[in-house]
Amino acid sequence: MTRVLFLGTALTGIAFSALNFSHAVAQAPFVNIVWETVVATVLWSLPIVIAVLAPWAPLPLLRGTAIAFVLLYCVAVSTWPLAQTTSRIPDGTQPWIINLVPMVVFAGALVLPEIGAWIFLVVMCCGVGTLRFVADGSQNFSTPIQDTLFNVMYLSFFVGIIIVTRRAALRRDEAARRIAEDDVIAAASAAQNLERATVAALTHDEVISTLIAAARSSDASAALVPRYATRALQRLDALGAAENDSHGLAPAHALISSLRETVTALADNVAFSTVNANADASVPNRVLRAFNDATAEAVRNSVRHADRSDRPVAREVSVSVTSAEVFVDIVDDGAGFDAATLSNERYGIRLSIVHRMSLLEGGSAEIDSRPGEGTRIRLAWMKDVRS
Repeated sequence: MTRVLFLGTALTGIAFSALNFSHAVAQAPFVNIVWETVVATVLWSLPIVIAVLAPWAPLPLLRGTAIAFVLLYCVAVSTWPLAQTTSRIPDGTQPWIINLVPMVVFAGALVLPEIGAWIFLVVMCCGVGTLRFVADGSQNFSTPIQDTLFNVMYLSFFVGIIIVTRRAALRRDEAARRIAEDDVIAAASAAQNLERATVAALTHDEVISTLIAAARSSDASAALVPRYATRALQRLDALGAAENDSHGLAPAHALISSLRETVTALADNVAFSTVNANADASVPNRVLRAFNDATAEAVRNSVRHADRSDRPVAREVSVSVTSAEVFVDIVDDGAGFDAATLSNERYGIRLSIVHRMSLLEGGSAEIDSRPGEGTRIRLAWMKDVRS
């Protein structure tokens, strides 16, 4: 918006300069020729310079050029009486530089504070009114006063527009800044929540699971301790490095291999199968990690809670990967539980599976279990087609 205002002001100056050319030539015999040549060249060139700079130049440079134009114009108005070679300009015409005062006032409104812009407007109008009085031989008070009042009235309208436009633009900038700050705060909060959830889930999945296995006295639990401890150390080591590649992509075979290694590391009696695999498919690394961790917790839960006394429990993990979606099913025919009345004590299911998948954009987890009928957990991720 500032650039548009500067460009409009510069074009105004160019138009007034073009219209004023013949007037300046006609008054050349009554003013020092060197003075007029220098002043005309500078005052007619600077609007062109500002028009060229307005679309691309740094704003400080643009403002500096406008300030230079204003100061040089003030010097020209102040020195006109010294440069005038006659006692008065014939035919009562006003000095040609007075016709450039609109651009000067507009430029002042762009570089000065609001109150300064209004004061500058009045001062400049009084200054050019005084110049006309002096250039006319100090013989006529009426016309300079009328010119001063007229200039104040009609230039006030345009200065008001500039000030209101600047004020609106500043309000919009401030609103945009607040929105940006709110977005940063929201993003930081979301990142903190995600980090807390990640650390909490990791602590439960790896550390607490290892401690629980170590605390149990059964031979089966004791056999799991080395596996759980090894995996816990690996996951803790990888926690810091995981964020560095969170936006990278992993091919489908890497996801399948990672899930197979995870399942194998946690239990021996789990069948692993690939239902569907697109060789050209790839998924974000964060998706791979979420599926890997949620699958690990689902398998651990099955090993820990699904055993039956009357028969062995069959467990199976199946994977389907395409370019647009990933499904992992963890199924057992063990003891099962009432999923509708899932208690807060089932922290692993609530946090490490359901919540972990919900944090993944496009991710979800469905749990289907009934007492005595086994459990089926489906992990799913669908790519956002808009991305």
